[in-house]
Amino acid sequence: MSDTAQTTPTPVPEEERYRVADIRLGLRNILLAAAATSAFTALTTGAVFTSFLTRCLRVDDFWYGIIMAMAPAAVFAQFFGSLAAERSGRIKPKYLTYCLPQRLLWAVIALTLVWILQMPLAARMALLAALFFITAFFQHFGAGGTLAWFSRLVPLSAAGKFFGYRQRSAMIAMLVVATLVSVLLDRFEWQGWLYVIIFLAATAFGLADLLFIRAVPEHPRPVEGAPPTLKDILRAPWQHPAFRWYAPFMFLTGIAVGMMDPFLWRYCYESAANAGLGMSVFLANLFLAVAPTLIMAWMAPHWGQVLDRVGPKSVLVLATVGNLLVSSVWLLMRQELLWLIPVQTLFAGMANSGIAQVEIHMRVRGFSTHRHTTYLASLNVLNGLAGMTGAALGGILASFWKGQLPLIPGLPAWVSHYHPLFLTALLLRVLVFAFLLVRLPLPGDVPGGRVLRELGAAMAESLGRRRRRPAGKSRVAGE
Repeated sequence: MSDTAQTTPTPVPEEERYRVADIRLGLRNILLAAAATSAFTALTTGAVFTSFLTRCLRVDDFWYGIIMAMAPAAVFAQFFGSLAAERSGRIKPKYLTYCLPQRLLWAVIALTLVWILQMPLAARMALLAALFFITAFFQHFGAGGTLAWFSRLVPLSAAGKFFGYRQRSAMIAMLVVATLVSVLLDRFEWQGWLYVIIFLAATAFGLADLLFIRAVPEHPRPVEGAPPTLKDILRAPWQHPAFRWYAPFMFLTGIAVGMMDPFLWRYCYESAANAGLGMSVFLANLFLAVAPTLIMAWMAPHWGQVLDRVGPKSVLVLATVGNLLVSSVWLLMRQELLWLIPVQTLFAGMANSGIAQVEIHMRVRGFSTHRHTTYLASLNVLNGLAGMTGAALGGILASFWKGQLPLIPGLPAWVSHYHPLFLTALLLRVLVFAFLLVRLPLPGDVPGGRVLRELGAAMAESLGRRRRRPAGKSRVAGE
């Protein structure tokens, strides 16, 4: 079957269909695995990893940049993981085999931390950079394509809602673990024994994820008579018309987001004397991370349910318009308007959740199921490249405007060099919206009013305000 023939998945062949008992077991373990994986990620990335490098290992800017680049540099392993999956028809053995050393690495670091700290600086940094690249390569190789496997277990009529619950499970787990460990890091500062405990806990969560995944059933998919080559893996997604439109849209949007989002933190931390907001770490974390994550976690299944009912096109348009409107608040933000941030956070979380669910929908149902893993690999690589490109451009533009802004006469004192950066990012998103998003050949082009009504109905149902389902009608988990 041609990759260009459709924008929705083909029916699942008889030999790949699962029994109801298998589906229930699989969906339950997928949700549990998502929570365990998120807890593992919260303990090995972000604030914890940054704190480990800067406080415990005391790396300088050069080595910090090298080590932080290792995971993005390894994202190309997704292509090799896709190649292995398409040749073998299996994803589960690859996941279990190659993600195991990635989980165990953190226990090795924890148990050898005293020895690592005694190594010469250059040797220590080179060793850690190599280890983090290898473990990231294993992660990308092993975990690549899992959505192609999971989507075979989920009834198509309920895929959006189920993957919304999966994202909710992951977000809540990450939020709880990240908050707790942040409190510990602030309380005990850079003490080495704390990182030993954190990394051992991370390994435990990572192994729990593998145990849950091990219990998820997988029927081998039929393999092609002539095994695909790496060139086939790279080319396959671009033969699909919807992918050729969606991938550039996603990539350019990712660049714009990468230009803006990381620098919101710096703007919030910047002192009022330097035209910043002068927020505390607690408030910045609350409004930029905690509150939006909670809102997105609550909204995810509701947006997923809307996607099941109306399709992705209008949901993506409506959520993107909402995101652009509420993000524009940052163009006028200053000390006197801090009261707007909670309002902005509320609506930004709602809109971002819709965009995130459309992205999951496209990965699960947006393209052909023939060589499904190739689409996932290409999107993951493009996401990584967009994030790196956006952050680099953001840094260059922020530095440029910091030098040029004082030369512009008549500017209000509250205007920061971050405001032109935010404006540039939002203008790029507007251009992407006008020239790519509205032309995306996606199903679900319905009036925005219907999308809002469906969303309100889904939210009301979750709050118990709709009439109860008639007796005698039961659903498979996830429907």
